[in-house]
Amino acid sequence: MAEAVVDGTSMSRFFCHKCSIEIERLLPDYTCPNCASGFIERLENAEDHDANMEMNSEDFNDIDFDVS
Repeated sequence: MAEAVVDGTSMSRFFCHKCSIEIERLLPDYTCPNCASGFIERLENAEDHDANMEMNSEDFNDIDFDVS
Protein backbone atom coordinates (compact mmCIF):
# COMPACT_ATOMS: atom_id res chain seq x y z
CA MET A 1 0.00 0.00 0.00
CA ALA A 2 1.30 3.46 -0.85
CA GLU A 3 1.71 6.02 1.90
CA ALA A 4 1.13 9.73 1.55
CA VAL A 5 4.23 11.83 1.90
CA VAL A 6 3.94 14.97 3.98
CA ASP A 7 6.70 17.43 3.18
CA GLY A 8 5.79 20.12 5.71
CA THR A 9 4.69 22.67 3.13
CA SER A 10 1.18 21.28 2.72
CA MET A 11 0.01 22.84 6.00
CA SER A 12 2.09 26.00 5.68
CA ARG A 13 0.75 29.42 4.82
CA PHE A 14 2.50 31.75 2.44
CA PHE A 15 2.39 35.46 1.64
CA CYS A 16 2.50 36.70 -1.94
CA HIS A 17 4.33 40.02 -2.05
CA LYS A 18 2.93 40.85 -5.49
CA CYS A 19 -0.76 40.30 -4.56
CA SER A 20 -0.31 41.16 -0.87
CA ILE A 21 -2.44 38.17 0.11
CA GLU A 22 -1.97 35.09 2.28
CA ILE A 23 -2.30 31.77 0.49
CA GLU A 24 -2.55 28.21 1.76
CA ARG A 25 -1.59 26.27 -1.33
CA LEU A 26 1.10 26.93 -3.88
CA LEU A 27 1.30 25.83 -7.45
CA PRO A 28 3.77 22.96 -7.95
CA ASP A 29 6.55 25.34 -8.99
CA TYR A 30 6.20 27.41 -5.76
CA THR A 31 4.27 30.25 -7.32
CA CYS A 32 1.15 32.10 -6.24
CA PRO A 33 -2.06 30.53 -7.58
CA ASN A 34 -3.59 34.01 -7.90
CA CYS A 35 -0.94 35.82 -9.96
CA ALA A 36 1.68 33.11 -10.73
CA SER A 37 4.40 35.23 -9.08
CA GLY A 38 7.30 33.50 -7.40
CA PHE A 39 7.76 36.35 -4.93
CA ILE A 40 6.32 34.41 -1.99
CA GLU A 41 7.33 33.98 1.62
CA ARG A 42 6.51 31.10 3.97
CA LEU A 43 4.78 32.39 7.10
CA GLU A 44 5.50 31.07 10.57
CA ASN A 45 2.85 29.04 12.34
CA ALA A 46 1.02 30.97 15.06
CA GLU A 47 2.24 28.49 17.68
CA ASP A 48 5.87 28.92 16.58
CA HIS A 49 5.51 32.70 16.55
CA ASP A 50 4.03 32.81 20.06
CA ALA A 51 6.80 30.61 21.45
CA ASN A 52 9.46 32.87 19.92
CA MET A 53 7.83 36.02 21.29
CA GLU A 54 7.78 35.01 24.96
CA MET A 55 9.48 37.75 26.96
CA ASN A 56 9.59 38.77 30.55
CA SER A 57 10.38 42.04 32.29
CA GLU A 58 14.08 41.14 32.54
CA ASP A 59 14.31 41.29 28.75
CA PHE A 60 13.70 45.04 28.90
CA ASN A 61 16.18 45.90 31.66
CA ASP A 62 19.03 46.68 29.27
CA ILE A 63 17.00 48.89 26.95
CA ASP A 64 17.74 52.61 27.15
CA PHE A 65 14.74 54.77 26.38
CA ASP A 66 15.50 58.31 25.29
CA VAL A 67 12.64 60.46 26.58
CA SER A 68 14.15 63.85 25.82
